[in-house]
Amino acid sequence: MKDTNITLGFLASFCTIPQQTTTGSYLTSYLPDANQSIAVFENLSGFIHYCDVAMDLAVKEINANPNILPNVYVNVKRFSDCGGWYPTVESFTGHDVGFPAVEAAEDIVVRHPDVIGVIGDQWSSAARILAEEFTHSQIPMCACQSNSPIFSDKSKYPYFWRTIPSAGFGTHLYQVLKSWNVKRIALIVQDQDNMSVAFAKDIKLAMLQHGIQIVCLVNFETFFNEEALTDATMELKRTSARYIVVSGQSPFIARTTYKLSQRGVTGPDIVWMSYGVPQVFGDPVELLGPDYEAYLSGFISIMSMQPSEQNPVFKRLFEKFIVTAKVEDRMSMFDFTSVFWLQAAYDCAMMMLLGFDALLKNSPNATPQMLASRQLQGNMNFTLFKNLSYYGATLSDMQLTDNGDLQTPYQAYYHTGKKYDSVVFGETDFAGTNFSYYPNSKPVFYGGSSIPPKDGPDIPTIYEWSANLNNKEGVVLVVLFCTSMILTLLCLYLTMAFSKKRTIRRSSTAFLIPAIFSMALLSTSIMLHFGQDSLMLCKSRMWLQVMGFSLLMTLLDSKCYIDYCLCLSGKSMKKNVRSTLMILQVTALAVNACLLTLWTVFGEQRLIQSQARDYFVFACDAGGYSNRYNIVLLSFNAALLLSALYFSYLARDADAASNESTFSGVIALTFSFAAIVMIPVLTTAAPGRPAVMMSASTTWILLVVTLAAIFGPKAIMIAADQKRIQQELSALLKPRHSRASSPTKQRFSATGKGRRVSSGNRIATMSSSGSTTSARHEKSYYLGCACASFQHKKIAWWFTDWEVCHVVVVCVRGRVLLHFFGEATVRSYVVPENPKSKLAAAGVLRLYGPRWELRCHFVNDLEAERFFERYKNITDLARK
Repeated sequence: MKDTNITLGFLASFCTIPQQTTTGSYLTSYLPDANQSIAVFENLSGFIHYCDVAMDLAVKEINANPNILPNVYVNVKRFSDCGGWYPTVESFTGHDVGFPAVEAAEDIVVRHPDVIGVIGDQWSSAARILAEEFTHSQIPMCACQSNSPIFSDKSKYPYFWRTIPSAGFGTHLYQVLKSWNVKRIALIVQDQDNMSVAFAKDIKLAMLQHGIQIVCLVNFETFFNEEALTDATMELKRTSARYIVVSGQSPFIARTTYKLSQRGVTGPDIVWMSYGVPQVFGDPVELLGPDYEAYLSGFISIMSMQPSEQNPVFKRLFEKFIVTAKVEDRMSMFDFTSVFWLQAAYDCAMMMLLGFDALLKNSPNATPQMLASRQLQGNMNFTLFKNLSYYGATLSDMQLTDNGDLQTPYQAYYHTGKKYDSVVFGETDFAGTNFSYYPNSKPVFYGGSSIPPKDGPDIPTIYEWSANLNNKEGVVLVVLFCTSMILTLLCLYLTMAFSKKRTIRRSSTAFLIPAIFSMALLSTSIMLHFGQDSLMLCKSRMWLQVMGFSLLMTLLDSKCYIDYCLCLSGKSMKKNVRSTLMILQVTALAVNACLLTLWTVFGEQRLIQSQARDYFVFACDAGGYSNRYNIVLLSFNAALLLSALYFSYLARDADAASNESTFSGVIALTFSFAAIVMIPVLTTAAPGRPAVMMSASTTWILLVVTLAAIFGPKAIMIAADQKRIQQELSALLKPRHSRASSPTKQRFSATGKGRRVSSGNRIATMSSSGSTTSARHEKSYYLGCACASFQHKKIAWWFTDWEVCHVVVVCVRGRVLLHFFGEATVRSYVVPENPKSKLAAAGVLRLYGPRWELRCHFVNDLEAERFFERYKNITDLARK
């Protein structure tokens, strides 16, 4: 009989095992030998029971050894971290257990003061609460299954340690990937499990440090649905992920691998990997499907170093366990080491008790009674167990790292596809700096090949992108700019060359030329996307776009309001309306300029580097909606757009009188649609090719729609007028026999006193009284004045009818008619007996009638004199 008793606490999910009673979390009737037939080998109850057997073997071995803890007997108390037995616990896959864990911690710390150390066989999520409480109470805890890297933080868990590795797994995984020349992977994470999330962080950190690209990151719930599977499948295929690493509990790894493989994420070019075994609690064929084993083939597990079969400690433990647990006919050595990790449970209990023994032997003042009464707890943090020179079942030299984890190499296994059978083919070193194959060993991937598949399509070189002539975006920008500028210049030419046309005068050059200028500003802003972006280009683009937009909107406001006043209001327009509108236009532009100045000086513009899949780009970031100057500027210009919409709607019925209100509404609605759709898109879009092309294309479309709406109808009308004039001139100059079939023409006198109607080869004169006289047409003379213009005299200058025209003299029995074929109209005038004439310098001849003036332009004075002489001869001949 030994003099002193100490107690170890076995803490596990004993709620999985029926026919046991508890007081709180403490098991009062757990009898391992009586529960052999109750624990199901492949279920969670098997994991709990078999680990308990291994830990109990260690305690019995210490009690039987007179050299370890002499005169001290070790008792065992069992505590459940999930309460009493309940059937649904078999579906437990790792999450915070809440109150049962708190109750277990209180039972061990308060109600069972004889417990001086705890061996935990728990999920990492369940162990977290207990590890925190035991650290606070200075009770050492060794874990044999909780391998989450969160416990490697010794500033939080100094009394927590374990006989399995944890933090640093990513470095060992990298060495395996490096040996296969893998530079890109996908990562699937069980995001509701603490251990899985922690391992995922460890993997991501290692991949980042070593330049491995994670092309796809999928976060799955523990029990994911079909929709999540569909999304994950699409993402994995879109990124061409070939090496897929799963971070999760064993059942999650199994279910994820199987379900995604069923959806096509499998094949000779796909490699599934993890730090665990894809195993469910139960029959995988029954729980998943009959083809599960086929999909499991080629799965790679990177796990800590497994015990050697030549290790005497491990060999003795395995033999004892097989007999004690009565599993001779169903547990293989692989099950023992890689599925249940029973050697870790045994080593946990051994190292805990060896640490207590070392504390008593190395501390002269320490006694077994002090150990049993918790007086030595302050000396029991993880450093006590760090280097015990223990020859364990796992390794021949069991040492802990500075993180309290087992220092061990990792081994790589491939699964054969026959249930959970696997074959080891290589290992890393202790520090994770190298991976080497075992002699005559190679991995066998899905399909039977031992050659590591390519990690994906060729990765293009990351380069700095900017729009230039070497890429299609730059060429498109040049085309957009050139076409928009050519269109703008054509509209300017149309306005200036045909400024006397009614369709141009109807809109007035005071509106058209500024509108063209606003489009030129937008066109120039397109080209500022060309080349590498800078803050200066960013600010310049904003200035050009905002000022061009505001100028156009204020022009639309003024024009629509004038159309409304002239055509719809029913009142005469006040004299100062135009000047008032001009002042408002200038004010609006000045306000916009001030807001842009504030935005430029005090805004938060910055040049950022945005990374895409195969390139990076420098782009301007203006702060989005979080910048108050952006908000103010956007609000003011939105008000301008709303005002344009309002006035376009107000003048909508003026079209019948002015034919000018339609394009205002089209332009305002187009800009409104672009503002509603494109501004949110461009504000939230990531910088790069799409953002540049969307911005430039939107600007180009707005420019083209605006110019087409304003000048399209005008160009059509001008072309129709030109064609009509040419037809009438040709008809007038035709020989008499061919002119008889010409259509009826109408002529209006300049005086307004009568109307001349020509029909065929006859010219009739209708007086104001309605009587008609007729005379045979005798002769027509086409003068050589190809560039001429005429004017109604005694009319205000802004209503003059100066036009480029052709002049034909028609002789009708002693009377001379001058026909002016202008670009918009055809007019006839009676030549008086003695018309005034004047020969001006620079080859200009002027003829004056009572209410008209004709100007003919020539190359020099000599040509003008010849024309004047010819004109006199013709008129003299006509009068004769």
